[in-house]
Amino acid sequence: MLRTLTEQVTAPQRPAECTIVLSGRLTDPYSGTSVVTGVEHIDVDHRVALQDAWASGANTWTEQWRHQFSNDDDNLVPTLPAVNRGKGSRGPDQWKPSGGKAAECAYAAGYARTKARWELGVTDAQRAALMKALADCPI
Repeated sequence: MLRTLTEQVTAPQRPAECTIVLSGRLTDPYSGTSVVTGVEHIDVDHRVALQDAWASGANTWTEQWRHQFSNDDDNLVPTLPAVNRGKGSRGPDQWKPSGGKAAECAYAAGYARTKARWELGVTDAQRAALMKALADCPI
């Protein structure tokens, strides 16, 4: 998550000789809202929620494998708390980002990539929502 947050927070404020980001400007990838904030005011969303993963195959994994999934940097998205709570554990068939087509494309592509990489299943409704979201995305 440190890599993800460091890449997505601009103008980071850090203690001397430290890699920890204390504050900076975050442009929420889901809503497009840009804020200057401390990291204590940023939530970390699992793009493919843990509950979704459990229902689509993670229930058969070892504890170590589930731990690796829950800490997968590519599935962790720094976001604003209100946006994260609004999304909850819902997938692309029940929720989409409010930040316009670019945000929707990025979310759908990341969701599909995570499901594929971790060999998690998708429901028919999730598949239809992903195909609709990705249909008009630039390559």
